[in-house]
Amino acid sequence: MKAFVLINPFSGKKVGCDYRSAIEAKLLESFDKVETIIVENREEVQEAMAKAFKEKAEAVFSVGGDGTVNQIIEEIANRDSKIKLGIFPGGTVNDLARTIGISPVMEEAIENFTAEKTDTIDIGKINDKYFTMRVSIGTVSEALMDVSTEDKNKWGPMAYVFDSVKSFKEEKLYPLTIETEEDTFTGMISNVVIALKTGIHGIQFSNEEESNGKMSIFILGENTTVDKLALVGKAVLGEVEEHEKVRVLKGCKGRIYSKEGETLPTDVDGDEGPKLPIELEVLQEKIEVYIP
Repeated sequence: MKAFVLINPFSGKKVGCDYRSAIEAKLLESFDKVETIIVENREEVQEAMAKAFKEKAEAVFSVGGDGTVNQIIEEIANRDSKIKLGIFPGGTVNDLARTIGISPVMEEAIENFTAEKTDTIDIGKINDKYFTMRVSIGTVSEALMDVSTEDKNKWGPMAYVFDSVKSFKEEKLYPLTIETEEDTFTGMISNVVIALKTGIHGIQFSNEEESNGKMSIFILGENTTVDKLALVGKAVLGEVEEHEKVRVLKGCKGRIYSKEGETLPTDVDGDEGPKLPIELEVLQEKIEVYIP
């Protein structure tokens, strides 16, 4: 069996390459061959993944941040491949790694790795793009895309919380329609977050442990400064959906559009996504991942 290791040397605090030998040694306990490839951009990830597919690799391991993980997942999903995914967290936030129980401390993640335990995770699809955690629309979306590398390295996940709070004072309202197979909402909206997981970027949307194969769409309409402050408190407690100004829709498929032709941008797991209108779908148990 062969495994590939894709290291992004620019992720997080740029320490991925420092752990190359330790990661290779650990993986050679479980795999016959291990090949490491340095990837600095999406094109190089695509080339590395094409090589892994061609050589019928058993697994591909990401040593980087959420962006690198998402690029690998996109290649796996596009090919409808059964190749397994492993994560050694080299980014700042490492949302997906945290969600599946992988330690954010690289030494611990390496020590705890075992090829004997895997699980399958849901991923989302927005038009022709994939996501693992969330899609956001509105002023918070713009703030999340603008979080600096310096702030992420300094504050970790809380950098997203701080920038989200700062964005409240620049809030705008948009006329949107949001549909799932279970419900529909039409009205003026300031922010929308489509979440596959209950906790994202240090913000806890719900105390539920499982998403049950569905996405949760959190909708914030017109609100006051007091409402916003209360919402921050609810986020800390994992009770966002209990806020009186927040509407929650759930479903496996959805659509968001504006009858007035608004073409708002989206943020997809920290990267710029497609503009409205968008089609959404949850692909259940799509990716097999190694867990501690």
